Amino acid sequence: MVKALVNHKVADYNTWLPHFEKHAEKRVPAGCLKAEVFRNSDDPNNVFILFDWKDADSFKKFGESPDLAETMKAAGVMGPPTMTILESANNYPG
Repeated sequence: MVKALVNHKVADYNTWLPHFEKHAEKRVPAGCLKAEVFRNSDDPNNVFILFDWKDADSFKKFGESPDLAETMKAAGVMGPPTMTILESANNYPG
């Protein structure tokens, strides 16, 4: 399993969210195990999604899919997202 962080601006969070939720029907079969959505407290249309994904290759492949690009456009994503695969460096209590 890998963690991946995606960041993008959206025209309107409330318009974007239903598209993101519906797209789970494509993400899950592609290898998505979990998605957690965050918003920038100073800019609620700046969205961060922290994913647990089966593996890095399936995340990358999904990120390049034409279906994802079409969904993001319909949802009002403004510009290309930043997609980062994260590696655990250390764990600390508290």
